[in-house]
Amino acid sequence: MPTLETIPLPLPINGPPAGFAYDQRSISQKSTSDYFDQKVAERDTWNSEPRCLVCGGPRDILQLSYIIQGSEDRTWADLKKRNYIPEEAKSPQHEPRNAMVLCTEHKFAFQGHKSIIRFVPEQRKYVYINFNRSPADTNHHGKAIHLNANDHHAPFPAALLIHEQLVRGLCPFNEEPYDVPYIIPFQDWMIEDNCNFRFAEGGNCNPFFNAIGNRGPANFAPPAPPNSSVGLAPGMRSLPPLDQHNLQDILSATRASASWKACVVEGTSWNGTAEENAEQYRRLGLL
Repeated sequence: MPTLETIPLPLPINGPPAGFAYDQRSISQKSTSDYFDQKVAERDTWNSEPRCLVCGGPRDILQLSYIIQGSEDRTWADLKKRNYIPEEAKSPQHEPRNAMVLCTEHKFAFQGHKSIIRFVPEQRKYVYINFNRSPADTNHHGKAIHLNANDHHAPFPAALLIHEQLVRGLCPFNEEPYDVPYIIPFQDWMIEDNCNFRFAEGGNCNPFFNAIGNRGPANFAPPAPPNSSVGLAPGMRSLPPLDQHNLQDILSATRASASWKACVVEGTSWNGTAEENAEQYRRLGLL
């Protein structure tokens, strides 16, 4: 019977003994609930407090909402096969990029197929669409929700496309198109809170707007109005259809995103030499 390894005393003050250190990367390679909860919580906070991504609702009414349900393993596997999401993505119920924090009302609307969230590549915003045209949700329609497209755990835009197609299939008689502003504004509560934050902080922006590089109306030149927008209110356009052109734009944005690249890194082994790892990094297109 082999003898147990002994640990020399006294123990080090500032860390574990040699050979017993915790592997800081290992957590990012496991589909654990702790990792999932941590990353979603870190992403979906506003001023260090969890808030509904749509309406800013507080902690006591928040719930987790999945884009692709945990029971839809075949759909998830098919998305990987089609390169809509990275092959390295964790299971649906353990992938932070497949979940969002919403209040009970907006979770019901999203998972009840009454609303969709569309990623707009040219403005890098996730836009809430009141698909069921609920009067109670009119004020949130056509406005960007609290999601930073630069975040390493931002939801996969291509997964949201599958949810949108499901909603459209279940609601085939909904009147189209849906009108949205050319320049997508953020939700009212986000703008109001940022004004209050800047007043309190001597002009500094809320951390969210700092993180996105202050991208917004002032830095975005909208495209020329298409003919289909004739007759709409000034500054409005129809929500672009999911034709081949727009679909490809969203897929390209998905694959080029920081979230996609971070997912690939997390799910890849980096146990080779420095040269091997560098070559693998290039081969995976992460540069």
